[in-house]
Amino acid sequence: AVDRQLIQALRENGRASYAELGRLVGLSGPSVTDRINRLETAGVITGYRATVDSASLGLGVTALIGISLSDAADHEDVA
Repeated sequence: AVDRQLIQALRENGRASYAELGRLVGLSGPSVTDRINRLETAGVITGYRATVDSASLGLGVTALIGISLSDAADHEDVA
């Protein structure tokens, strides 16, 4: 349950300090460090990312969309 609380807290604020996370889940900073290191090693936490507002940089929205058709699909109808 504590690991899930830590993960949720990191989803909400990926820049939170270990001390702050500890206060949220009732653990010491070093205990939070150990748990997060374990979650990273296990591949549960795979990285930390910045969310950027593309519009504020003057960039439009780009979407890459892939479509996979089954063998039974009539490719002419889709095209």
